[in-house]
Amino acid sequence: GLKVIVGIWLSEDTLANAAQIANGIAIANAGNADRLIVGSEVLRRGDLSPARLIKYIQQVKQACPNTPVSTADVYYKFTEFPEVVQEVDFIAANIYPFWEGVTVECAMMRFHEAY
Repeated sequence: GLKVIVGIWLSEDTLANAAQIANGIAIANAGNADRLIVGSEVLRRGDLSPARLIKYIQQVKQACPNTPVSTADVYYKFTEFPEVVQEVDFIAANIYPFWEGVTVECAMMRFHEAY
């Protein structure tokens, strides 16, 4: 009865990415993932271009047509790269008030601003 979101870790390593994607697809197609996340903060780190990330997202969506697919990144990358937003089924935004220098007293306010 648990809902499971499976993350597919991507990097600059094309061979490792292929293996990660194959594993994520297999997990989803076996019925063990309710959603898939293709890449985690690859845009923030600069590991992949938006175009390359989109190709990976499209590959996974084609292989798993019944599983919603997205990528996870810091919230401002979704506004910076709207072409990525057009390819995903949902938004998985990372919001980190602490890393933005926001005090704990103002963290929720900053979270809601970013959201």
